Amino acid sequence: MGILGAHVSVSGGVEKSVERGVRLGCESIQIFSKNQRQWKSPPLSEESIKHFIENLNASSIREVVIHDSYLINLASPDSINLNKSREAFYDEMVRADQLKIRYLVFHPGSHPGKTYRRFFRWRIAPRICGWKQDCAS
Repeated sequence: MGILGAHVSVSGGVEKSVERGVRLGCESIQIFSKNQRQWKSPPLSEESIKHFIENLNASSIREVVIHDSYLINLASPDSINLNKSREAFYDEMVRADQLKIRYLVFHPGSHPGKTYRRFFRWRIAPRICGWKQDCAS
């Protein structure tokens, strides 16, 4: 059987999300690591990262998932939006790495006139693989 969870608020800092999930009886939580309606957000503070990890380790939460920003469209035909999307997606991966979160949910976006499978393989997947290697180092 799977684990049960909920999307919880990070209002006041990501470290507060763990307690919210515990109060709801969750075994897992999903969070936004930053404001999902803005391109840029301040970096996570070392203190927030430390408290998040400590709170998580002391809790009954078994898994955390980050949901990235709704603004991100890695398939965008517009170069300005595509560059913003790439930077925001990379930032989400960095935040996941900082918080020791293994899973990142994202919507790859859409491109008018392109079939999803072909376009995903050609434009989106190679960039994700390259960024993942950058995050691991």
